[in-house]
Amino acid sequence: MMKKALYLFLISLMVIGAGCHRKKATDAAQQPRQQEQQSDVPESVREEPSPLPEGGGGRFFTIRAENLAEYVSKGAEVIDVREPEELRDPELGAIEGARNIPLGSLYSYLEELDTETPYILVCRSGNRSMKAARMMVKEGFKYVYNLEGGMMAYRREFPARPDLDIKSGDDMPAMPSAPGFK
Repeated sequence: MMKKALYLFLISLMVIGAGCHRKKATDAAQQPRQQEQQSDVPESVREEPSPLPEGGGGRFFTIRAENLAEYVSKGAEVIDVREPEELRDPELGAIEGARNIPLGSLYSYLEELDTETPYILVCRSGNRSMKAARMMVKEGFKYVYNLEGGMMAYRREFPARPDLDIKSGDDMPAMPSAPGFK
């Protein structure tokens, strides 16, 4: 009886071990394909898959500060998810025309927002806005963008200047084709 129990235990360990090995091999085989797919995406519009279940498109996109004005000129709305007192920071300030909806309050405001409108989310460093982007995608918003690096990256690209109007897009490179824009 003891031999039989030991024998069954060893067989079950072998089966479990073989299943784990097969999963690692499958993951390794898929890795080059994922890298190939990412290389086709323009650097200025980097797609970042969301780990959330399918919402609007099941994902959001990451854009760079240098493309912000072009997106706004094409109809995107900027939502700053920082706390109101953070907007008064003299070094970072706020983006002209951005709507301030702190991350902690965003969920209660989602009903007021159009799920078809492109939204660019921004915070200090890009972390809170990424959480907001995931939330919006999960709630069915179709065109959600996260400003890579947040206001810190924006200010590195465009130091606080009173003469910079992000809606004109005059100093910005052309925007590649991106979801949500015509």
